[in-house]
Amino acid sequence: VVRVGRLIEVLDRVHRGEDDRVEYHFVLLDYKCTVVSGALAHGSDAADACWAGRDDLARYGLSETAMRVIAKALELGD
Repeated sequence: VVRVGRLIEVLDRVHRGEDDRVEYHFVLLDYKCTVVSGALAHGSDAADACWAGRDDLARYGLSETAMRVIAKALELGD
């Protein structure tokens, strides 16, 4: 359970097929959230979930965009 905070970033992703037609269009809204209660668990779109400190992020092979969004959220504070 989390308390949803500030909107951090809005990302737009378009996946095109071989014929250049749009197959999927995703709009991702990243919010800064604070844990209120419960246990960490991954969703159906992930194999696992874990808590990681800022200095540990590099080992997870995150995209440049993901690292930028995380850095922005950490800079904002609570």
